[in-house]
Amino acid sequence: MLKTLALHPSKFYQWKIREGKDNQHNGKQPKDFWITEDEKRTVIEYYQSHHQEGYRAVTYMMIDEDIAYMSCSSVYRILSDVGLMRTKTTKKSSKGNGFEQPLQTHEHWHTDISYVKIEPFAKVIKQAE
Repeated sequence: MLKTLALHPSKFYQWKIREGKDNQHNGKQPKDFWITEDEKRTVIEYYQSHHQEGYRAVTYMMIDEDIAYMSCSSVYRILSDVGLMRTKTTKKSSKGNGFEQPLQTHEHWHTDISYVKIEPFAKVIKQAE
């Protein structure tokens, strides 16, 4: 029968083994180096107890304390997935808003000092030349 189908026996037996199972074409295959759920929980708990530190510092602190060994990017990804990453709070720029013009005369003065002659220093400089 296999000859009629032009099917190699090894392929037939591979199909027999897979009978009843779902096809997993290019499916996620668990790897040995993937971060487990326990490791993720450990990182989250450690970061919550050291929330004043940044994610890079926490990464190296965990390595030093023999808690977890992973890259900074992995720690960042774990913390950002659960929404624990702090955002930089920066003051809004006033650039481009223009200058608020004074409403009355002499309300706002600007000065520019382009030249100040200090006599004692001028004499010292001339003697040095």
